[in-house]
Amino acid sequence: MQKLRGVLKNGSRILKIIWPSSKWLIGGYFLVVLIGSALPFLSSAVRGLLINDLSSAVAGGNTENVYILIGITVFLIFLSSIVNDAEGTIQVLSGHRIEKAITEMELKKRMKIDCAQIEDPKLNDLFNKVNQKGVWSFQDFFARFFSTIRFGVRFILAALAITWASPWLLLLLMLSVIPEVIVDMRDANRAWGIHNAKAETTRKYWDLQSIFRHQIVEAKLFGALHYFYERMISLLDKFHKDDRDREIVNYRFKTFATLLTNSAMGVAMVWCALRVLEGDIMIGTFTFYIESIMNLRNSLSSTLFNVSRAMSVNLYVNDVFTMVDLPSTLPDTKHLPPIHKNGTPEIVFKNVSFAYPDTTRNVLENISITIKPGEKLAVVGLNGAGKTTFVKLLCRFYDPDKGHIALDGKDLREVNLNSWHQKMGVLFQNFNHYYLPVKEAIAAGQTGKAISLKKVKEAADRAQATGFIENMPQKFNTQLGKHYTGGVNLSGGEWQKIALARMFYRDPDIVILDEPTSAIDAQSEAAVFEHLEKVSEGKTVIFISHRFSTVRRAEKIAVIDKGKLAEYGTHEELIKLDKEYARLYNLQAKAFNE
Repeated sequence: MQKLRGVLKNGSRILKIIWPSSKWLIGGYFLVVLIGSALPFLSSAVRGLLINDLSSAVAGGNTENVYILIGITVFLIFLSSIVNDAEGTIQVLSGHRIEKAITEMELKKRMKIDCAQIEDPKLNDLFNKVNQKGVWSFQDFFARFFSTIRFGVRFILAALAITWASPWLLLLLMLSVIPEVIVDMRDANRAWGIHNAKAETTRKYWDLQSIFRHQIVEAKLFGALHYFYERMISLLDKFHKDDRDREIVNYRFKTFATLLTNSAMGVAMVWCALRVLEGDIMIGTFTFYIESIMNLRNSLSSTLFNVSRAMSVNLYVNDVFTMVDLPSTLPDTKHLPPIHKNGTPEIVFKNVSFAYPDTTRNVLENISITIKPGEKLAVVGLNGAGKTTFVKLLCRFYDPDKGHIALDGKDLREVNLNSWHQKMGVLFQNFNHYYLPVKEAIAAGQTGKAISLKKVKEAADRAQATGFIENMPQKFNTQLGKHYTGGVNLSGGEWQKIALARMFYRDPDIVILDEPTSAIDAQSEAAVFEHLEKVSEGKTVIFISHRFSTVRRAEKIAVIDKGKLAEYGTHEELIKLDKEYARLYNLQAKAFNE
């Protein structure tokens, strides 16, 4: 009963989502289904009358009704074809509306969720399930709703006809169908359980498949393709084994349930045949009763199957609405005052400690640092020291577990987050590859305004990207991505320059760069930072880098070691201090000199 309530609840939500844009479509669907539901019963009744009248005509009776009934039969066949075609068309059109509605819901939710949630593997599993089954589940749920109406109407009409013949037949046939429905419900629940349990395994499978699609060269050179092949086939075998075991068990139960149903139908047919032999009914009436019995059995089975199917599909629909109803991990800040528009604020980390959700180890511990307006700060440290986490807290992907971050003395948690992000230009190590025309890929840094080709070219120049762009077939109109007609592939360094150009195009007050030139040659890197120094007058620049030729340009340098602020000062001060920074700098300088 609880499952049925869940179906009704989600059904009403789906209707509310689709109804505003599909009133006429849904109304037409309902009308077509009602007409289509009654047609088999009407056709059966007309055929029965036709057979009776033919029998009477052969015995010397009136033949006038025979031709009328033949005409009605032909008309009903024609009408049935028209209705079936109309229903098919409406299903396609409604499927498009549903696909659009689900896509909009998923994209809007992805736009609204916090950055921290994007990194949550459980939520990634949820989004993957919605992506794989969301559209299908809504379309199937919608179809089951109308199928239930169709077969429900057929069942009522068939039940009335059989009740006229014998109420006991109706009871026998209804009871015989129940085992089939139980088997279907049991199988559907088990199928969803398998799908839900293997969500993470599915993610592993698609990750491995991406190696063969997008990363095959490195794996081939490493001789690792066979290893990945065996892992993929092993996962595929496991998927198939779970489904195969389910199908075998279901087949055994289904065979027994079908035997019971068909036995009951056999009893009903024998009873009708005996009535013909006893002279109680005519052959046409016998035919009508037999078709009614078939309709009753099929419509009841189909009605209950569609209800049980809706219950099982509802489990997938629940995933969609779980995504839609997903609360934010951070409180809503829309009502909070925006940060002042002009200039850059003083940024203060005060005794900040942080551990990622569901972990106990502090990634940052008791960090205190002040970044003055317009200051250039470099953050250095070994891999895993907490440098990127430092940036994520500043962007407020997460809130500190202890301490606070302040902007001009105001706690970051009390600032309108959207206004804070608007002041930033952030470039992470795993920057996006936008497969767009070059000018659009650069202008994606500021999408709220019309594209300025002048700004695009200036940004490309600052990022040292103009040279290779001008050599492209259509220059700034060239499509990126070889998988598009006329598209071109870029090297890792070229993609990074496009990403840098995107940041320059944004022209933010606060520039945050996480390994911004890791794939760029030394000459281009030097030119990029020269441009950055020229255009960043009055802007705060925070960058993470392992290249000390870049780091030494900063006004202040923060060394993070195992989550703690180990050293802080200018390049000269830290060299004199002769600790971790000096050691790392000298190691790199020695390697360069050699």
